[in-house]
Amino acid sequence: MNKWTRIVFAVIVCGFIAVSAAAQTNVADPTIVAQAETTPDDVDHLDDDFAPGLGIFALFMVVILLMLVVAGALLAFVVVCIAACLAAFGILTTSTLTGLLSRRPRTAVKAFFLQLGGILGLASGAGLAVLAAWLCKLQCSTLSVVITGALTGLIGGVVLAMLFNLAWEKGLTILLNRFGR
Repeated sequence: MNKWTRIVFAVIVCGFIAVSAAAQTNVADPTIVAQAETTPDDVDHLDDDFAPGLGIFALFMVVILLMLVVAGALLAFVVVCIAACLAAFGILTTSTLTGLLSRRPRTAVKAFFLQLGGILGLASGAGLAVLAAWLCKLQCSTLSVVITGALTGLIGGVVLAMLFNLAWEKGLTILLNRFGR
C-alpha cells in the first residue's frame, strides 16, 4: 500500500473506534432526561414540532419532480419521433436510390416494401413477444424475449413483404397486359 492509502485507512479505523466507543457509553444527558419527564399539567404547553415551511418545501419539491418527469417524457417522445422520421427518410431514400440505379421503378417499390416489412416486423415482433411474456408470466430474461421476438418478427415481416411484392407484381402485370403499356 502506498502512503496515502495507509493514511486514509488509519483515519477510517480511528473514526470507527471513536464512534463505536461513543456508542457504547451509557451516560445520560440531563437535558434529555429533563425534557422527557413531563407532567400532565405541562402537556398543553409542549411544542409539537409542527413546521409548515417543511411541508411547503416538500410540496414544492414534488411539483418540481413531476415537472421534470413530464419534461423527460416529452424529450423522450421528441427523440423517438425524430428517430422515426430519420428511419422513414432512410427507407425512402434507399428505395429511391435503388430504383434510380437499376432504372426500374418496380425495383424501388420492391425495396421499399421489403424494408418496410423488415422494420415493422422487427418492431412488432419484439413488442408482441414482450407483451406475450408479460401476459403469460414467463420466467425468462427480457433480453432473450426481445431478441427472439425481434428475429421472429423480422423474418415474418420480410416473408409478408415478399408475398406482397409477389401479389403486387402479378396485379401490376395483369393491369399492364389488360390496359396496355
